[in-house]
Amino acid sequence: MFRCEKDGSGYYFIAGEEILYHIKELAMVFSKDEEGMWTLHKIGEKETVQKWYDTVVAMYRVAGLADIANDMVMITGAFPVEELNRCLDTSGYIRIMCEKLGLDV
Repeated sequence: MFRCEKDGSGYYFIAGEEILYHIKELAMVFSKDEEGMWTLHKIGEKETVQKWYDTVVAMYRVAGLADIANDMVMITGAFPVEELNRCLDTSGYIRIMCEKLGLDV
């Protein structure tokens, strides 16, 4: 199981005692469906996540699935570590986090 910690230079993602990677600019991609379920798909360095998001959205559009492409959302910024860890631990928590933080998504 992953957990996130933060220091002055960004976020660390850790499994057990091993630091897996360090992120300076954090980004997340999630989808919002019609039933109100929000699913976290990707979390990581902004540049990498942006490329993933652009690719996935383009693939959905090419496949004629514009409605699914439109459901995809990318957010970036500094987020509280406790909230990030809840997103990693709890399916659908991304919605609660965005509401708590007042994010307009």
